[in-house]
Formats: sequence, structure tokens, C-alpha cells
Amino acid sequence: MYRQRLLDAGAIRAAGHGKVTITLPYMREYLREHIVAEAASDDTRKDAGFPPPPDL
Repeated sequence: MYRQRLLDAGAIRAAGHGKVTITLPYMREYLREHIVAEAASDDTRKDAGFPPPPDL
């Protein structure tokens, strides 16, 4: 449902079976800097096997 909404809005596009790529300028960088780093540092997710943020 959310994937289709993002596809319809042009925020992402299909990049292979089960994969997407972000089409909005700078959105990938924002997500990497803010969302991924915050989620990886969240103590509740460390035990869930959440991967560490990428080295930028």
C-alpha cells in the first residue's frame, strides 16, 4: 500500500524485483543522515538485529 503510494507520487521508482530507488533530490542523503542513524542508535532496536548506519 505505501510502496504504491510512493510510486504514484513519483517519490520512488522500481529498481528490480522487490527493490526501489529514491527519486526525490537529497532524500537519500537525508534518510541516511537522520533516520538510519537514529534508528540504529535506538537501544530498543539493537537486539532486533538492526544494522549499523553506513559509514559516510
